[in-house]
Amino acid sequence: MMKRDPITLAVMNCRLAAIAEEMGVVLGQTAFSPNIKERHDFSCAIFDARGELVAQAAHIPVHLGSTPLSVRAAIANLDLGRGDIAALNDPFAGGTHLPDLTLVAPIFIGNERRPFGYAANRAHHADVGGSTPGSMPARSSTLDEEGVVIPPTRLDDETVAALTASIVCGAANNVLLEERHGTALEEKGILYTPDYVANAGGVINVYSELAGWSSARAFRKADEIYETVLKVFQIAKSDKVPTYVAADRLAEQRIKAVGSMVRTWPQWPNK
Repeated sequence: MMKRDPITLAVMNCRLAAIAEEMGVVLGQTAFSPNIKERHDFSCAIFDARGELVAQAAHIPVHLGSTPLSVRAAIANLDLGRGDIAALNDPFAGGTHLPDLTLVAPIFIGNERRPFGYAANRAHHADVGGSTPGSMPARSSTLDEEGVVIPPTRLDDETVAALTASIVCGAANNVLLEERHGTALEEKGILYTPDYVANAGGVINVYSELAGWSSARAFRKADEIYETVLKVFQIAKSDKVPTYVAADRLAEQRIKAVGSMVRTWPQWPNK
């Protein structure tokens, strides 16, 4: 039996836990959704090649208690390679309620062909469909009433081909991995609304807090998101470009307009 050095064991335990904590910091800083960025409704952990929990951050217990089951479900149903990510929220595969989406990524060392371990996070999304906004209806009797149920699914180019939705739009992070995926959505006839347009309400609220928060002003600006989305669709139709291109063009126009306004402001002398 191999003798374990208690000092090395303690150092490795803290190092792995720190990695899980750093995963959470990066997730919180890069997220757009207030559920993740502000409420910190997420959890991160590291698992071995069998899906056994190795280290976890001090996040949400109800997430971390069942996440190992989701990791094992991903391992059992998918052959994850380098760069692959599995997504799932199925409660019968270790999920909690449907808005909690779990992402699982394999970890490789050197040129090994099989994963050495897995990194996973589980985060609450604002809405995943269902009979009520927020995907947590009190009177539901089936999973379909709560929202879309995602079994272990690999996120890759084939994901777009498998989509049956007519619209991709949400207040969570629906960022395109690459621009060609936006083109693929258009070719498939799926209407895509860029996340930074649909999720502008969170940005508006943060700005209002910095500038002197006013609920009336925040709601008034958030109401303008609808008109902005329509403008994106109009540009896409008139210019015959995908909606992600149209959204970028509209954003560039508005940034230039604001820049010209700033330059026309009087320069007050320093006192």
